[in-house]
Amino acid sequence: MFGLLHFLFLRALPAIAGDSDLLISFKNSLANPSLLSDWNHAKGVCDFRGVACKEGYVSSLTIRELPLGADFSSVSAHILSLPNLETLSLHSTNLSGSISAPAKCTVQLKKLDLSSNDLRGSVSDVASLAVSCSSLQSLNLSNNSIGQAFYRSYPFLLNLKMLDLSYNKIATNKDLQWLFSQLGLFQHLDLSHNNIPGSLSNLKYLMMWQNNLNGEIPGKLSSLRSLRNLVLDYNNLTGTIPDGLVNCRSLNWISLASNRLTGSIPNWIGLSVSVIDLSNNRLSGPIPEWGSLPTFPGYVFDNNSGLCGLPLPPCNGGSPSKEDVPQPPSTNHESSQGRWIAIGLLFSFFFIIGFVIGLLIK
Repeated sequence: MFGLLHFLFLRALPAIAGDSDLLISFKNSLANPSLLSDWNHAKGVCDFRGVACKEGYVSSLTIRELPLGADFSSVSAHILSLPNLETLSLHSTNLSGSISAPAKCTVQLKKLDLSSNDLRGSVSDVASLAVSCSSLQSLNLSNNSIGQAFYRSYPFLLNLKMLDLSYNKIATNKDLQWLFSQLGLFQHLDLSHNNIPGSLSNLKYLMMWQNNLNGEIPGKLSSLRSLRNLVLDYNNLTGTIPDGLVNCRSLNWISLASNRLTGSIPNWIGLSVSVIDLSNNRLSGPIPEWGSLPTFPGYVFDNNSGLCGLPLPPCNGGSPSKEDVPQPPSTNHESSQGRWIAIGLLFSFFFIIGFVIGLLIK
C-alpha cells in the first residue's frame, strides 16, 4: 500500500510537470503537432506515447518511423535536457538540421539513436555532441549526412564505447585518423559505406586490445606501410597471421596474444620485430629460426600447444638439451658454494707453488 502511495506521489511532483512541459514544447515545435496528440497536460507524462519512466521520471523515449520533421535544435533544447533521460531513440523520424553540442545535455543519457534521418555536420561536431552528453556510451548516427568538411578541434572522447557512422558522407583521412586515434575506447566502431579516399599510409600505431573483435586479421593492413605497432591482444580473432604484413616495413612491435589464431608463425616476423607476444593462441609448427625469434623468452609463445622449437622444446618431441636451450645462470646455493671452494683451492695451489719457488731461489 505504501509503495502505491509513493508511486502516486511521485507522479504528482512538480518535477514531473517539468518533464511534461519539455515534451509538450517539443511537440509544439513540430510542423504537425497532431502526430503526438496524446502528449498533453490531461495525461500523466509517463503515459505519453513512447515514454518510459523510473520512479515517475522520464528515463526513456522511443519514437521510430514517425515523420516528425523536427530540427535537431528542437531535440537538443527540449528532449536532451530531460534531467533523468537515459535512452533516446528517434530512428527514422525525418529529423534534419546540423548536429551540434546541446547547451544542456542530461548527465544520465547513455544511449542515443538518431539513425536514418537527414542530419548534417562534421565528425568534430559528432565528437562535441558525445562529449557534451558526458555519460554517453552508445551513439548511432548511421544513414545520415555526416561528413561535412568543417573542422573544429576534436575533443577527446571519454565514455563512448559504441559509435555507428555507417552510411554517411565521411570523405577525409583527417576524420578517419582522428577516429583511429580513439580506437582504444571503442568496443564497436562502424564506418562502412562512406567515401573515405586513399589509404592510411601514415598510420603508425594500431592498438585495439581487449575489445570484441572477431573474424580474421584483415589482409589490407599490409597497405599500412608506416605501421610500427600492431596490438590486437585479448580479442576473438581467428585465422592465420597474414603474410602480407611483411610489407609493413616499419613494423617492430606485434602483439596478438589471447586470441584464437591458427596456422604457423610466418618467417618474416623474426626479421622485423623487436617486441612480440603470440601467447594463448592455437598456433602450431616450428618457430622459425630466422632472425631474433629463438632469442625471445618462451612465455611470448606459451599456451600454443602445437608450437615447438627454440625457445620452446624441440620439435622431435624430446626434452631440450643444454645445447638446445640457453641455460640461465644457476641460482642453486650448493653450486655457488662449490664454485667458491674450487676457486679457493686453485688460489691455494698457486700460493704454495709460489712459496716453494721462493724458497728454492733463496
